[in-house]
Amino acid sequence: MNVKDNIYGNFEITEPVIRELFSCKDLTRLKYISQSGLKEFNTSSGKRYSRWEHSVGVMLLLRKLNASLEEQIAGLLHDASHTAFSHVIDLVFNTNKYDNYAGDNLRNFLENSEIGKILNKYDLDVNAMGDYEIHKKFNLLERPIPELCADRIDYGLRYMFYKNMDTDICVDNLIVKDNRIIFKSRQAAKNLAEGYLNGTKSDWGNAETGLRAYFLSNAIKLGLERDIVNIKQFYIESEKSIIKYLKASKDKQILENLRKVGGKLNFAFDGNGNIHIREKVRYIDPIFIENGKLSKLTKVDTKYRNAIYEEKKILRNGYKIRMIIK
Repeated sequence: MNVKDNIYGNFEITEPVIRELFSCKDLTRLKYISQSGLKEFNTSSGKRYSRWEHSVGVMLLLRKLNASLEEQIAGLLHDASHTAFSHVIDLVFNTNKYDNYAGDNLRNFLENSEIGKILNKYDLDVNAMGDYEIHKKFNLLERPIPELCADRIDYGLRYMFYKNMDTDICVDNLIVKDNRIIFKSRQAAKNLAEGYLNGTKSDWGNAETGLRAYFLSNAIKLGLERDIVNIKQFYIESEKSIIKYLKASKDKQILENLRKVGGKLNFAFDGNGNIHIREKVRYIDPIFIENGKLSKLTKVDTKYRNAIYEEKKILRNGYKIRMIIK
């Protein structure tokens, strides 16, 4: 089986367990779940890609870095429990301040799906895969912020790719040293760091993107409360289908929230604003090797260090927003 990725290239997959997982409907449903949860709406944050593309990308990056087969599979499965609209569901259930809805449910999802049966068939540890952040077994897949890990690197590179930024220099200079992912050059580290920061400012930490997610979560919450949709549908149906159900309800409040998700937003940052958007504090501080020594980018690049400091301050405070009625 040949797998082609826009960032990492072509890979021939021979392992039976991965081939079976690639045919498993409980996993391939991620093809219909957008990374940001906003794919069905016209937004200005660039092209939207699926959780499937990201999950396969994480697996291929781990493969490129010679991670164990078990860790590659953990990378493929790390987002398997995501519902339609991804992290927008965290706003619906108010989990975003602590952990996340999908992450909290990963082990249970793996155990009770066809994925778990496949893992058991090949004597792979479902618990380790489902609770990988707790066990800290897969150190290339996941590490605490601001360290590099395959998950963080892939969605950073994927953002850069769809914004037509150079990703090749980053991919070509990634290596593993002492069970950590680092860069062989300062320039490659800087490219990823600046691209990731751009993604934070323009997409996953952006106030307008967060505001659109807020209105979408309101529509979904109303749909769940009024029995227009149920949570099981978010595991088996596409985002497009769920939007159709919400629109077909003709519920005025739901329709008004959906209109705001995809329409022009007039808003102002106001300390007294009644909408408070809180985004996860995401940033990276890549380690690179230069002249035989390891360095963190923030230790040698004052401009980047200051930019990260300012962005962290903004994200920790969140955005208080007042809608402007015209």
